[in-house]
Amino acid sequence: MTAVGAAGLTRWARIEGDLPKRGAYLALTLHYGAGMWAHAAFGEAHRASRWLYAPVAPPADRWMAWLIQRRLEALQRVMGHAPLPTGGSASQIVRWWQSGGGVMALYDVPVHGHRRCVRLNTRRLGPVFIPLGLFQMAAQNRVPVYFYRCWISAPDGLRRVRIAPPLCTDDIGVLLRHAAAWWDEALDHDAAAWHFWPGLSHFQRAPTGAVIHEPDEI
Repeated sequence: MTAVGAAGLTRWARIEGDLPKRGAYLALTLHYGAGMWAHAAFGEAHRASRWLYAPVAPPADRWMAWLIQRRLEALQRVMGHAPLPTGGSASQIVRWWQSGGGVMALYDVPVHGHRRCVRLNTRRLGPVFIPLGLFQMAAQNRVPVYFYRCWISAPDGLRRVRIAPPLCTDDIGVLLRHAAAWWDEALDHDAAAWHFWPGLSHFQRAPTGAVIHEPDEI
């Protein structure tokens, strides 16, 4: 992780697409590839960027606890701001956007504990359920949404960060359909780079009592 940064980006990474440089934004990605390089790229281009993460219970394994802490510290170092924990963070995100800040986050997150979720109809995985919140917030605040992914390419070993043109819309259905298509495109490009294959079943069912939305109904 020490090589990740402006110098490391120049040497080891290639950016495909335009990064946000100022103003509020939401950047969404999957558990895919080599994400730290994307954090460095967004943080270098836009100096008010933060990563949104879900805190985990302290692991019993001291080595794993040390690794998690080092990763959070690395995120703060390459982005210049402390990561933002989920759980009551909606108002903090909106205030950060209002101040001109940007937020990076994962959207392929199992919906356990989330009462509002949406069914994405993907071509590669079939119907999958993910939390609705970030999409709803972006649409309500008309914040530009950048879908991106990062992976290690063969045979040169370079990190590639591909960023789609931003979507700025109050139509949440547009964002959700794009999210499904981006997921499919990533799996078409390199299915092995997706980290969550062992947990696929967690996406294929919604929690009991959850409010489930369809993209075309929102």
